Amino acid sequence: MEVYFDDFKVTQVKSPVVESQDFYPFGLSFNKFSRENALPNRLKLFQGQEHVDDLGLNWDSFKWRNHQPDIGRFFNVDPLSEKYYYNSPYAFSENRVIDGIELEGLEVVLLKDSQKNAPITKTANNGNYADNAKTKTIHVFAHGNTSAFFNEKGKKGETTITTGAQLNKILNQSSPLWKDSKSKEGFTVVIHSCRTGRSTTDEKGNTVPSVTQKMSGSKEMQGVNLVAPTERDFFSGSGSGKEMGPLVAKNTDSNTGDYLPGTPKEQQGIPTNTMGNWNTFNGGQLTDQHNGNWSPGGASFGSYEGFRNQLLGKSYEN
Repeated sequence: MEVYFDDFKVTQVKSPVVESQDFYPFGLSFNKFSRENALPNRLKLFQGQEHVDDLGLNWDSFKWRNHQPDIGRFFNVDPLSEKYYYNSPYAFSENRVIDGIELEGLEVVLLKDSQKNAPITKTANNGNYADNAKTKTIHVFAHGNTSAFFNEKGKKGETTITTGAQLNKILNQSSPLWKDSKSKEGFTVVIHSCRTGRSTTDEKGNTVPSVTQKMSGSKEMQGVNLVAPTERDFFSGSGSGKEMGPLVAKNTDSNTGDYLPGTPKEQQGIPTNTMGNWNTFNGGQLTDQHNGNWSPGGASFGSYEGFRNQLLGKSYEN
C-alpha cells in the first residue's frame, strides 16, 4: 500500500530553555545543557557570579577574590583573615555550603532568615560603611531593640550586647581601626540596629534610657560618640544595597515601638511616611539629634521616595 502526503512540512520548535546546568555544593558544574547556537552565559552562574574560563582558568570571579570550584577554595587570601583566626584564609563560605553562601568573596551570609538578613549584610559590605580612619568612624550592623542588640554569629552566652564592655569586645574583634587605636577619644560608632537609640517610659512614668545611652556612660566608651536610630532601620536589597534610615513602622506601640499584640507577620515590617531620628550619646547623655534622612558618619543613604515602593511588601529591617 502506498501513502501520499500533500504539502508535508517538518517544523523544528526550539526549546524555551536556552541553557541549564547543575552545580556541586562548592560550585563545580555538571549536567550542562545549552540550546543550539545559543550564546553561553558566563555572567550569572554559581551564586550569581561570573565564571571565567578564558585560557582554561575555570574560576568564579567574586568581588574581592577568585574561587576555584574544582577544589572548593579561593586562591587569594581572605582580606579579613586577621579577624577570623579560626578559619582558613582560602576557605570558601567557611566550608558551610549547605546553610551558607559566600558574599562577594569577603563575608559569609548565614541563611537563617536570609530574606531579612541578606539586604542588610549586602548594604553593610557595599563600601559605604568601611572603617574611616580620618573621621574615626566605625559602623556596626545588628538586630536589636530598645534594651539590647544581638550578634547572631556570636558564641553561646555572647550574643546579647547590653554593656560598653561587650561592645568594646566586639569592636576589638571586628575593627582593626578600633583595636589598634590606643585612645578612643573622638571616635564615632554608628549602631545600625532597630530602636537602639530610643528611650521609653515605664509604668510609673519614668524615662528608661536606651541601650545605646547606657553603653555611652561606660568607662569603655568614654569620649566616644555612639549614634543609634529611634525607629526601625529599613533597608532595600536593590543594587548593592541601600539603607533608608529609621522609619516608623505600621502597627507599632508609640512608646516602645514594639508591634501591637496580634499583629500578623505579613503586616510587620511595613514603613510609614514618618521618619525617626538618629540620636548621638556621649558620657551617658543625649548630645545631638538628627532627622532620619541624615547620613551618620558620612555614609551614603538611598532616597526614601525612590525606594518606598520597593520597601512596601518586601521591607527589610534590623
